[in-house]
Amino acid sequence: METPMLTLGEAAKEVGKSKTTLTRAINSGRMSANRQDDGSYQIDPAELLRVYPDAAPRDPIETPSRSVDSETVTRLQSEINELKQRLETSEDDRRQAEDDRRREIERVTLLLTHEQDSRSKEGERFNSERDKLTSMAQELGQLQSKAEEAEKSRVAAEAALREMRAKQQPKRWSLFG
Repeated sequence: METPMLTLGEAAKEVGKSKTTLTRAINSGRMSANRQDDGSYQIDPAELLRVYPDAAPRDPIETPSRSVDSETVTRLQSEINELKQRLETSEDDRRQAEDDRRREIERVTLLLTHEQDSRSKEGERFNSERDKLTSMAQELGQLQSKAEEAEKSRVAAEAALREMRAKQQPKRWSLFG
């Protein structure tokens, strides 16, 4: 059975936000929605929950309580903390790689735009600068690879953190009912 789509107004009521707020989220690309021929939006409830996971429903449905032992909570909290730390480390690595790349670009730009002072040493300087640029280009490629690896690690850590949070939070309400 296919889940019914929500209108913009219904979605706004479900998450306790204004229609304007949801429209901004759609226009910015933060939330996806299907635009109808009449200009209205149809929003998938799962997409609404993805963008606004902490929003309280207007009419919560009582769900049976589920007991979770303290050992499980402690373990999950520990895993969440570890994932947060990995995410921070990944972000730091990405920022450092980006800063290194930016400095290398500035250095290469300065070298390329620098005017030669002495015409007699022009050939010698050219070879020296060419060798430096070749070396810098290789270093830049390595830095870009590190930045890409850091970004992949960051994305993986974020996904794992979202998954851990989803496992830790029991389902408390439904959009329908």
